Amino acid sequence: MGDGEKRQLYDFDGNLLFDADGIERQMSYDVSDSRIAFTENGKWGYLNAMTGEVAIEPIYFDAKDFHNGYAVVYIDHYEIGIVNTEGHLLAVNDGVK
Repeated sequence: MGDGEKRQLYDFDGNLLFDADGIERQMSYDVSDSRIAFTENGKWGYLNAMTGEVAIEPIYFDAKDFHNGYAVVYIDHYEIGIVNTEGHLLAVNDGVK
């Protein structure tokens, strides 16, 4: 972003949800199930799309978008899990090494 530009998240009606200027993180631009994937210090987590607060701590190698309340997360290069919007890890597949 250029100098003087603000990072803000709006709903579909144009209402400001939160100001993201103070968030020094890379964010996904897909909002699903009120969660936005973001990365901090090389790990992925999720922000609450309504408040901008961290909803799920950035502890994952990678994080995909939520669909119907669940998202796929990569615990490392091989382990894949499923989390709900509260951050509970529901299933883990050890993968093939």
